Amino acid sequence: MPTDSTPEGIGELHDQLTSAVGCLAVEFGRLELDVSELASSALGRADVATRDAINAVLSFRQKLDLIGALAPARLTDPAQLTEVQACVQRLQRFEDERNGLLHAFWTFLRDEGESAPGRFVRSKVRAHRKKGLTDHTKAVDFSDIRELVNEIRKYRRIFGQQGSLYYSADLLYSASRGKRET
Repeated sequence: MPTDSTPEGIGELHDQLTSAVGCLAVEFGRLELDVSELASSALGRADVATRDAINAVLSFRQKLDLIGALAPARLTDPAQLTEVQACVQRLQRFEDERNGLLHAFWTFLRDEGESAPGRFVRSKVRAHRKKGLTDHTKAVDFSDIRELVNEIRKYRRIFGQQGSLYYSADLLYSASRGKRET
């Protein structure tokens, strides 16, 4: 949170940053519920109670792992399996990008003592068993965050209605019920 010693204009930028990051969190939460529905379909259970239990108990990655593990056993059509696997890969990329933005330390970029409007440095330190700590620092601006939010929205809207997400859920649910449709 900005303080009295914060340079002029940084408070507004801070508010814009938190708004953009908050928007990302909300949109990803919606996507995660969709993924829980896809996972419940892979189990052959298309009910709300199963979807909600999966959403509450499994991490996003575990949901994707469940879908990825069940899809080859459920789908006999290679094209359908490829569609579901592509969906899972896209969802994993969304999570990786979201984690890089949400689980980070943010500072404002400065140019000769002045802030660079809308530009930030995102730093995330990761621990690795073999490599030790690694620092991932990247300059980011609002457009980077907005772009990811818009990609998630577009994916949910376009693919959720007529393609990957719900199509994959229908395929997996039908296959799990013994109605393998092609």
